[in-house]
Amino acid sequence: MKFQVTLKYNQILHISDAIVGSQHDFKIFKDTNLLFNKYATLIVDLGYLGIDKIHNNSLIPYKKYKNHSLSTENLEFNKQIRTKRISIEHFFAKIKVFKILKNSYQSKQLHTHFLFIASLISFGLIS
Repeated sequence: MKFQVTLKYNQILHISDAIVGSQHDFKIFKDTNLLFNKYATLIVDLGYLGIDKIHNNSLIPYKKYKNHSLSTENLEFNKQIRTKRISIEHFFAKIKVFKILKNSYQSKQLHTHFLFIASLISFGLIS
């Protein structure tokens, strides 16, 4: 079970419906048909390779390949992205405390529970 969450300054903008099964993050993004202002900066992880072809103002880390190490500039860029993405990682860490993504709820019920817990986190009622 997966959800795609969009945050802005630690506030939830969008939570997708529950995605059943194994799907690539970028495919989920394309299927949601979310519209972003062309000036909005999307900061994503490597699961969204190719997003820059859809949204020009996207920041995605450089990928390290087997026989190709990253330059110092690329490593610094990746570090800056990590520091900006940490809030979404913390968000999912808090969600996982409730083990909600491991339980086999029906999709509608799971979405309701996820929204409730996500709202509590967003309002700072769960730390």
